[in-house]
Formats: sequence, C-alpha cells, structure tokens
Amino acid sequence: MRGDEQTAMVAYSAILAGNTIRISFRGVAFSCVLFMSALLNHSQKLFGFNLSLADLLLPISLVSLMILGTLRLRASYLSFFVSLSLVGLLSSAFLIPGITSYTMSLLSVLKGYIKIAVSFLFFSVGYSLNREWQGKVIQAYSRTAIGIGLIGVLLSISGSGFLREQFFYGSFRLRGLMSDLNYFSVIQASVLVYCIRNSKLRTFSKLVASSVLLLSIIASGSKTGLLTVGIYFAFLLFERIVASRQTVLLMTILCIVLILAVLLVPLVSSLFIVVLDSTTRVIPAFARVRFLFTDFSYAISEGGSSRDVAWGNAFYLIRLSPLFGTGFGTYSDVSSLVFGTRVIAHNTFLQMFAEWGIPLALTFFCYVFLVLVSVSRRMTNPDEVTLITRDIIIVFLVGSIGISLNNARMFWFFLGILTASAARPSREIQSRS
Repeated sequence: MRGDEQTAMVAYSAILAGNTIRISFRGVAFSCVLFMSALLNHSQKLFGFNLSLADLLLPISLVSLMILGTLRLRASYLSFFVSLSLVGLLSSAFLIPGITSYTMSLLSVLKGYIKIAVSFLFFSVGYSLNREWQGKVIQAYSRTAIGIGLIGVLLSISGSGFLREQFFYGSFRLRGLMSDLNYFSVIQASVLVYCIRNSKLRTFSKLVASSVLLLSIIASGSKTGLLTVGIYFAFLLFERIVASRQTVLLMTILCIVLILAVLLVPLVSSLFIVVLDSTTRVIPAFARVRFLFTDFSYAISEGGSSRDVAWGNAFYLIRLSPLFGTGFGTYSDVSSLVFGTRVIAHNTFLQMFAEWGIPLALTFFCYVFLVLVSVSRRMTNPDEVTLITRDIIIVFLVGSIGISLNNARMFWFFLGILTASAARPSREIQSRS
C-alpha cells in the first residue's frame, strides 16, 4: 500500500506541475496576444512592406495558441484561402502576362502573397481567442489608440523636434505611429466604437476619450476619417430610431430639424465659413478637411486625393480580368503600364475585386455581410464585446470606401474575432450580457 501511495503522490505532483506550467504558459500567451493587439496601432514602411511591431508577436502568438491547443480554424476558411492562393498565383504568373505586356516579377508576386498570407494568420489568431481574451484585446487596442491620439493632439498644439517628426507627416498632419495618416484616422474612428458602446466607462471618461479621438482625426487632415465618423454616427442614429418605440415621433423631429437646417443655411453660411477658417488657423491640417463642407467634388477629385482617377483605374483592371483578377503583387505594375501611375485603388472593395476576381471577392464580402447580419439578429440581449467588434468591422468597411484595407492586419484580426462570435451558439452569446 505504501508503494501505491507514493505512486499516487508522484502522479499528483506531476499533474500539479503540469497544470502550473500550463497556467504560466497561458499567461505568456495572453501577454503576447495583448501586446500584439496594442501594436496594431503601429506600422512602418520597410523593404517594400508595411511592417508593424505586431508582426513580430504574430508567430509567437500562433505557436502559443497551438501549444495551448486553442488555435482553431474551420476547414471552409482554409479552403477559401487555398483557392485564393491558387487563383492569385496562376493569374500573376500566367494570365496577366498573357493578356498584357506585363513581365512577371517573382519578387513582387512573393511580396503580394506574403501580405495576404500574413492577413490570414491575423484572422486565425482573432478567430482562436476565447470570450475573455476578446474583451481584453479590444481594450488594449483601444486604450493604446487613445493614448497615441492624446500625445498627437498635445504635440499639434505645442511640440517640435524628434517626437513631432515621428507623429506627423509633413510637420502638420497627425499620423500617430502609422505609416499612413488615413489608416491612422480610420483606426481612431474604430476606437470611438469602444468609447460609445462600452457601458463600463463613465460618462466623463467617454467624453474625454471621444474628444481626443475626434481631435486626432481632425489633426490628421484625413477626409476619409472624418467621413467615416459622420457615417457611423448616422448609423447609430438610424439604429436608435429603429429600436425606439417612438419611431414616428423621432422621425418627425428629425425631419423638422433637417428642414430648419436647410432654411437656416443662407443665414449661417458666412458664420460657418468663419468657424472653418478659425479651425484651419488653429489646426493647419484641417485645410484639407474643410473642402468636405465647401466643395465636396473638389475634396474627392483633387486636394491630394484623386480618388475618382484611382477608382476609374480600378474599374478598368476589374474588366481586364473579371474572373481571376490581377493576382498578387501585380496591381501597381499593371496600373503603371496601362495608366502611367502606380496608384492603388484607395478602395478596399475595388482593390479586392481587381486583385481576387469577382467570384472570390463577391463570395468574401457576401460572407462578411452574412456574419454581420447573423451577429446582429442573434443579440436580443446585446453582448457588449460582440457589439463593439461588429461596429469596429462596420467602421472599417465604411473607411474602406476611401482606403485599401485588403491587407490591413487590424481588419483581419477583428474580422476573425467577429466570425468566431458568429459561429458560437446564440444562447452562449446572450449569456455574456
């Protein structure tokens, strides 16, 4: 009996040690994912890639989740990625060189494929997170963005030297730690969701954080960011009206306000111009944004945007190869060959339709739409984390009208989180509220 007791004690000690190691490793894995989500607020162009410090933690996070046994992915998602890979590589190597005078660059194709592969890996990490981790990573992502926005706003008021050079493009347009100020502004807009939807934040904290985010978007001079915020606020208003039992009353009040606004435009237009001019003097980057209010057509076609030209080029490339797309890493080269400019589409939808082909791109966007609808319909008692994630994706999709987020790591990461929520049983989602 004594030998049996010793054996049992050894077995118990081994189990206890194993559990201790697992708990410790779980903490390390959680820290990696947490820091990775915070570093989604950083990117830097290097060696032809838009690199981020988050990329360094991506493989560590993947391996950690794999060891914990929590890395998961549906076979249908993997099948879609394999199909996309085959179509994209074949189009890049054979189709596009065959129908144009483009000469395939192996390096360009490899770079393009690495970008989509990394995006898929970020999606995989997001999809594998449990309910507890989802809320924590959203918090880390959002608080980091608010902190960066606060530093940027303070530097825009009074700041110079090395730090200002790192946070600003051209010394006056705030870009935070991102390589592109439009990406920065859309990220800030997505974090507004966290401030608005988070019931744990006090009203004062919400107002301060939201003000910082709005000021940082204005300081970026990004028309895309400001339009994204405006459209999201309109979505919130529409949602509130639909959810209210006094829909008719609210719609009547809204119509009256709109009519009064139209009637008062001639009276307040001069005052409005004065306000715009004063804002521009305080925040020079606002000079680009003011055209949204004074000359919308110019704001879209000129003033450094030329979105109409970029979109026209994208439509042509879609017609060039509608079924199989232009493939990986060829878009800019083919655009340069045909139009004499390497400008990308500045529109995620057009960019993906042009690169992936209509069938695969349409399949992807239809699925994203179904995920959004599925999550929305199942939340009779809204789960806050899922609601925030859904709205973050909505903000990214709205922002996608003006920028190309097809390889944006934060878009794919949060899409993975939302897709996991959609795949979870509805009773489990509702129990989290």
